[in-house]
Amino acid sequence: MLCAIRKTDNTKILAADANKSDRPFFCPLCEDEAILKKGTVKIHHFAHKPPVTCEYGLGETELHRKCKMDLYEGLREVSRFRSVELEKNLGTIRPDVFAFMGNVPIAVEVQISALTMQQIIYRTSEYTKKGIYLLWLAIYNIYLDSGKYSPKLWERWIHAAYFGRVYYWMGGIEILPFHFAPCTHYVESHSWFNEDGDEESAGGYEKRYKRYKNPIRGRAVNLARSFAPRYREDAFQSKTLFIPKTKFLIDTQRRWWPQDTYA
Repeated sequence: MLCAIRKTDNTKILAADANKSDRPFFCPLCEDEAILKKGTVKIHHFAHKPPVTCEYGLGETELHRKCKMDLYEGLREVSRFRSVELEKNLGTIRPDVFAFMGNVPIAVEVQISALTMQQIIYRTSEYTKKGIYLLWLAIYNIYLDSGKYSPKLWERWIHAAYFGRVYYWMGGIEILPFHFAPCTHYVESHSWFNEDGDEESAGGYEKRYKRYKNPIRGRAVNLARSFAPRYREDAFQSKTLFIPKTKFLIDTQRRWWPQDTYA
């Protein structure tokens, strides 16, 4: 986590602005003691003393912390945004980055593997109840450009929630959207003779993978310029996914994949 509460004056403070002489610090969520981590290589942050039982900051990597700092610093430089804040305490939820885009409240959650589907759905619903437009953001990885990608369950959920788009952070406030199209492989044709001596054949067609998808890149977009609020008025339920009524922050570029590839 990038922020903690300074106990001497009960003030929220960024790790980048804190000194060890300011301690003690404590976690805004569980109120356990937080340890200031400042060095010359990694981004300054706070950490819980082990064993860690609090979900706040759990599972964060250096890339996650850099992503949050880049978004925070980038949006602060854009006049369209005001009241930009890291890890804002909203009671039931704490967005990684919160801001007002004009008069519209927005939040960015950087997805980490420690979150369960139940937590993702709960947080999404809470933002909507509070009238906040949410962007779920993942970290880009090179396998997305392999042409054969196995999305995790949360990526499939985001893909369904955002009408066929998943957003990946590239650096700064630049974001790369992907669409997951069906991925197929060719089943070779072969023939044989049955017990009656008749020739039979099979194969010779394209078959869809169940596990793999073909990620199709969209145009890279800028968080400050290329996103707009959108309200998903109807909940969606499939055999494996539930999408509640949701207020989302979605990029404004037109669909870049063929209509029949939505999967």
